[in-house]
Amino acid sequence: MTPRRIYKWDNAKALLMFLVVLGHFTEPFTEAGYPLIYRSIFMILYTFHMPAFIFISGMFSKSTLQKESFAFAKLFPFVILSFILKIGYMVKDYIVTRKLSAFHLSRFSNIVWFLLALFAFYAIMYLVKHINPKAVLIVATILACLAGYDKNINDTFAVSRVIVYFPFFALGYYTEETRLRTPKKRV
Repeated sequence: MTPRRIYKWDNAKALLMFLVVLGHFTEPFTEAGYPLIYRSIFMILYTFHMPAFIFISGMFSKSTLQKESFAFAKLFPFVILSFILKIGYMVKDYIVTRKLSAFHLSRFSNIVWFLLALFAFYAIMYLVKHINPKAVLIVATILACLAGYDKNINDTFAVSRVIVYFPFFALGYYTEETRLRTPKKRV
């Protein structure tokens, strides 16, 4: 039986996708000389849209991670698609600029980092899912806060983003969707 779709979350994801596009649209206008409103919109969007996206991804990871027959092989399409998209972006850049950009095996940007991070989130969550949720959240949050102070933690294989955003994924994993529903009230 196919799980029932919850349109509220589909709509939330659609809104977040729109905000991602809006954020990327405003990014070139954040440099000096452009009105402050663009920089403000950019900063506001980037404070919540990716954490919210990752939280929702964590919420819907339960059906995969709680299966007894979970296999890490199911995660490799994330990695394979990451490299296919990375090559695709390189081809697109060549078509647009007529210059062949360097292919960095370990540097990921655009949607590519998100796919690689999802691979890592699922793998880490699978490994820690039997540990006390409070302990996982506390340790993950402390590591996320400290990651910015360590110069060795960078965007190689999206490691800094994995560390910084994992608490949101874990929080989503531990949150029951039914607890987020608002009760109907009579007006």
